Amino acid sequence: MNNRSKNLTILLTLTKLKNMKIQCSLPLAILLLIASQTVNYAQGIKTSFPKYELKALYLDSVMVLPKPNVTLFIGSSTQPHQSSIEVSKTALDKIRFSVSIEDSLARSVPQDSQYKVSYAEISLARGKKLVSKTLKSTSEVVVLEDLMKLAEAGDRLIIEVRKIDRLDHTGKWQEVNSGSTIFVILIN
Repeated sequence: MNNRSKNLTILLTLTKLKNMKIQCSLPLAILLLIASQTVNYAQGIKTSFPKYELKALYLDSVMVLPKPNVTLFIGSSTQPHQSSIEVSKTALDKIRFSVSIEDSLARSVPQDSQYKVSYAEISLARGKKLVSKTLKSTSEVVVLEDLMKLAEAGDRLIIEVRKIDRLDHTGKWQEVNSGSTIFVILIN
């Protein structure tokens, strides 16, 4: 599957109005250009509508990155947690998140493969009820000592990763639209 799509920036110069920029997908831009009776598809296309001029400028290709994978580690373990394994409450002193994308893609675009969990909610459940208030975290490492004081054998720790951020090419963290990831840890 090709992860690249092309974008065009369209600059509309309206008569008696200020310049207005819109960004659209390549198919929509082509339709606009065809509708304006353009024959020349070179960079810097100019064409005329009855009341405004349309310029289409090709931008660089845009990489569409796949949804990142969130991995959960318990305590100081270097092995990812598997949902079918029960964990003792003494081992649940902390949890750690790791976020990654497919290895081949991470090697090809290392500048776009730095991710972190920016918001998660952790709840302790017994039967159908929550035992305590939901713990909210903005860190990739979450200390669970206070929550584990309330835990009993048979309880479940429900962890929902709600926000993931990616470091962009300008060095700023941007939220990734990745949905939420839920982990359930059985306590013995």
